[in-house]
Amino acid sequence: ARFALLKVLNELVASATALIDLQLVEHSFETAHLLAWNKSVVFPDTKTDLLQKTLQATQVSGNAPEVSLNRGTHTAERRRKDRTVFTQLQQHLDQLGHSLVQISDRRDGNRMAWQVTFVGEGGSDYGGLYRDSIREIAAELQCEPKNGLNLLVPCPNQRLASGSNQDKWVPNPASKSPADLRSFRFLGQVMGACLRSNAPLEVDLPSQVWKACVGEHVTVADIASIDERFGEEIEQLQGIQTEEEWVERNVTWRVRSVSGRVHSLVPGGAKTHVRWQEREEIVRAMVSWRLAELSTQIEAIRGGLLSVVPTRVLPLLTWRELQVRVCGMPVILVNKLQQITVYDNFEGGSEHGVVKMFWKVVGGMTDEDRAALVAFCWGKRRLPAENSGVHMTLHFARGMGDEHLPISHTCVFQLDLPNYSSPEVMRDKMLYAIRSCTAIDNDNRAGGTLYASDDEEEKEAAEKESRQEEEQEDFVEGGMGAEGRGWLSIPLDGGHTRSRVAVSMNLPPPPDADGPSSKQPDPTHQVVGGGVTSAP
Repeated sequence: ARFALLKVLNELVASATALIDLQLVEHSFETAHLLAWNKSVVFPDTKTDLLQKTLQATQVSGNAPEVSLNRGTHTAERRRKDRTVFTQLQQHLDQLGHSLVQISDRRDGNRMAWQVTFVGEGGSDYGGLYRDSIREIAAELQCEPKNGLNLLVPCPNQRLASGSNQDKWVPNPASKSPADLRSFRFLGQVMGACLRSNAPLEVDLPSQVWKACVGEHVTVADIASIDERFGEEIEQLQGIQTEEEWVERNVTWRVRSVSGRVHSLVPGGAKTHVRWQEREEIVRAMVSWRLAELSTQIEAIRGGLLSVVPTRVLPLLTWRELQVRVCGMPVILVNKLQQITVYDNFEGGSEHGVVKMFWKVVGGMTDEDRAALVAFCWGKRRLPAENSGVHMTLHFARGMGDEHLPISHTCVFQLDLPNYSSPEVMRDKMLYAIRSCTAIDNDNRAGGTLYASDDEEEKEAAEKESRQEEEQEDFVEGGMGAEGRGWLSIPLDGGHTRSRVAVSMNLPPPPDADGPSSKQPDPTHQVVGGGVTSAP
């Protein structure tokens, strides 16, 4: 009976939402407030249907703008602010006056808010490079850079290595200049574009940010979830029972910020003692200050998000539902991956022996390796939200065997799986591929147009690397992909494969007249016929 009642309620919600102004969610006498307050009884499928209809109704059709981005040879944490993918993209889109509400829908199912060319790197963007640019942005946001963005900082629990949620990053309270706030707004717009295009942005923001975006109240529990020390301090102050104990505590009018700095709540607060009669007032003041500390930055993020995603549907989502919509599912569950997988060229589909072997191998992987597998096949380490319409294709490369590596096509989320003879062989080949290969490149050589190093030592290292590469040319062509990892283009059957073979930065020496070195494996034996990532 209860389910039947909920079903009728959801049917009414689905039909009446168009008549309700959800922007009035803060007004307690409005229907919008009542609906948002009871959002937990609205079925996920009802919310998904309303969200998709709203996004489709507000989407601007057209081709995604083409942007040229140069990520250079430095990893995310070493890039200067003006050389980050985030800043370059922001500048490009500002110059074009482009609205991220405009999403390009491709026939292959890929959706893109912008189309990417990485300077000095091969690759045609059919969705894979777009997702790779989003991965770069997430990496740049969530690192402690020398001269980088500095928009997000580690939460207190991460900084002190204590408590839960140590993976969270919070808006930097010191980043509040007009330029910083424009960047926070752009972050919100990128979040909205990722939601619209089903391309997860792998940022780990705290509940405080997500709750503000959907209109839920932030409490001291949200702060304590990322700042255990603050939560304990509040509990201890509230637990003091006598004036004598209070005096011994030596409480002053100050509060510690999310960045760890001490701030006075009144003039000279750090030296002004709080009287016993003021014990409740100091607790309220500390909590209020911390609740408001990041309000400027969070409001800028929220404003950017709401400029891309309509406000009429967000209040129906819980903060966790919005987080998954934007960021994807942080843990790759095998059953969830199975649900979105389709099978190509396998007789019997999921009952084929190689398919069963594949899921046995995936089930035995660590969370980190499963995330790497999804990144290898799709360019992102997280799956999109359920009911997003995204599917992974598992293709049976029946003409390939134990001597081959798997091949991925990131633009269409496809993995070509050879006909391996045993789970052990499959596991070894898959782990080698997903752990070694992160670059996306066609047969173009990545070099000559990346950022020149500002450091003489780095220039010398680059010249040395170039000489080493020339020494390899007799038997292999190569280049450097993102994050300093190498790729090789191996001649196969008289031509060049379009897929990539993953290798470490230290390439083995070419074979000498007597054959391969006894200490170094013959590279041709390692990679014969094996391709690893992304032909479009």
